[in-house]
Amino acid sequence: MKNYLEIAKFLLKLEKNAYKQAKKQNIDVSDKKAHDLVTNYDFAIEKSLIAGLNKKFPNIKIVSEEFNNSVKAEGTYFIIDPVDGTINFANKSEQWGVQVAYIENDEIKASAIFMPFIGEYIAGKGFGAFKNGKRFYVEEKDMKHCLLTSDCELDENIAIYKAFTDEVMGWRKSGAACLDHVYLAEGVYGIYIFNRCKLWDWMPGQLILLEAGCVMKDYKNVHVMANNEKVLKKTLAILKKIL
Repeated sequence: MKNYLEIAKFLLKLEKNAYKQAKKQNIDVSDKKAHDLVTNYDFAIEKSLIAGLNKKFPNIKIVSEEFNNSVKAEGTYFIIDPVDGTINFANKSEQWGVQVAYIENDEIKASAIFMPFIGEYIAGKGFGAFKNGKRFYVEEKDMKHCLLTSDCELDENIAIYKAFTDEVMGWRKSGAACLDHVYLAEGVYGIYIFNRCKLWDWMPGQLILLEAGCVMKDYKNVHVMANNEKVLKKTLAILKKIL
């Protein structure tokens, strides 16, 4: 692979092939834990992705949700979420995706998100963000015209929504971190606040939104992302009053 964008394109190819193979079977759903599900697609897609990565990059470790979740996420590695938004997927919502990121020396360098019913997203560090093969940039908006999405603990979500009610256009909740990230990157959302996501939930999407021109900063235990610096600054000022 000659650059990070080429790695991202390869990751997308693996994702599309893994889904193509998995969808030959019926969906089988089981309880993973309270309020969480896992399907045979999670296992089938992840198995296919691991095989493809091991074949192309045999010396790079893999962190993944189902089979390699105890592998330490540090240094250089790939990270896999085979079905992000599994509850959506299991309930026949189209808001879910397959996502993989490549991390080199603890920095995200390439990522791909394949959402069969929504779009194909890739990013390479320094090369930009692309949707369906075309480079795109975030649409900047004033806070009063922004939609906000939040994925925090229930009491924090309630506090956030109350505090921002008069500051933003409204709020949405998709149930899929992959969609939240790319929607922020495209400008559908203007603000994304979360603290409940695992590494494989947010790492692929983070590079895409940053390469599209979004900005981010952590406050206490919360990740805060916005479509521009002005909105980010105002968001942090409000959060500091309630969290």
